[in-house]
Amino acid sequence: MNRISSHQEILIDAPPRFCFERFADVVAYPQWEPSARQVKVIDQDPEGRPVRVQFWYEKRLLFFHYRLVYSLRCRMYESNASYWIKFDEALGDLRNIMTVVEFAPVGSRCRLSYRGVVDEQALLRRGLVAFFGPKELHSHLDRFRSYVQGLASSHIRLQNSG
Repeated sequence: MNRISSHQEILIDAPPRFCFERFADVVAYPQWEPSARQVKVIDQDPEGRPVRVQFWYEKRLLFFHYRLVYSLRCRMYESNASYWIKFDEALGDLRNIMTVVEFAPVGSRCRLSYRGVVDEQALLRRGLVAFFGPKELHSHLDRFRSYVQGLASSHIRLQNSG
């Protein structure tokens, strides 16, 4: 089985926990990811965070869906906290997706590190190879950064006015 691997990092002008919470809010994905058409949380953990989620996407008249199994973790380093979201595909049009997203502190900012692997044959069968390449991943992460930084600046303005 051929696998496509990807790794990208971005800096976000917001704290890691804030970024982690926004990324874990899968129901809000359509607000910042235009190809996300529908998101359905199937199961949640005792804290109300998603554990199994189904996504429906549309990209240039190609429709695809998949179900992911999430694992959300936090590790404390003295006064700094790093957060992880790991997800694997359970069912759907793609196969063997394994991704880890880390949110780590860099001063007052967050370094988001995305590492993913997907089965190339599943992408070829569905005509989706171009949508999982480095250019598309960069665009995806850039949209997330813009979304989070907008929310963070609104959040700070509200705190300062109240």
